[in-house]
Amino acid sequence: MQQLKTMIEGFVNKNVIPLGVTAIYVVIVIMGFAFLAPGHKAKEWAKEHVLWLIIGAALIYTGSSWATDIAASFGF
Repeated sequence: MQQLKTMIEGFVNKNVIPLGVTAIYVVIVIMGFAFLAPGHKAKEWAKEHVLWLIIGAALIYTGSSWATDIAASFGF
């Protein structure tokens, strides 16, 4: 069971978190272009989605530690 836990932690830390960070960077760039766009619609779209970007980034960064804590509470 310990080996499975180690494999899952390694997979998350090596694959999932870097993919999430890349997605966050891409969305930040898209939002930057939306704020620079001359239309009012693009700026409103970016303003509406900033909160979701922050929530998603927080979940990506804290999800790994939460999963470790939950697994430890079950005795894994």
